[in-house]
Amino acid sequence: MPQSPQPSQDPDQPGAITDHLAPTRGVRALRGALVAEAVLLAAAAVGVVVDLVARHGSAGAREIGMGAFLVVCALGAGWALLAAARALGAGRRAGRAVAMTWQIFQAIIGATALAAGSTWAVVIGAVLLTLAVVVAFLLLTPRVVAATTRS
Repeated sequence: MPQSPQPSQDPDQPGAITDHLAPTRGVRALRGALVAEAVLLAAAAVGVVVDLVARHGSAGAREIGMGAFLVVCALGAGWALLAAARALGAGRRAGRAVAMTWQIFQAIIGATALAAGSTWAVVIGAVLLTLAVVVAFLLLTPRVVAATTRS
């Protein structure tokens, strides 16, 4: 039985396979965490809409305006995180800045929620803060940096 030809390891040859082009476990974990954060932001946006609808019109114009602003911001940040995850998966460095900036904001939000004192706020704050620290750590690991410095 003839052996199939092996792809060349020389990066200048067509069809070459190089290690830095394949997503590392760190990049895959990072992408998964960014997608999870985007899902959390979408859930928060839905929660704001549900809260406004549950008030049956008792919310004033100011509350409706603030709610709409929060929904747009949450969905925009979620979209940016998905775009960052896609860029990181493709090996582009552009996603690192977006992802790290969001981790700083998320850590501030998580720390503020921890200080709020209610049980739900502490749980949500702990989750947000932990996720921010894990993603920031993954963004700074040498393998992820090396895998995302092609462009």
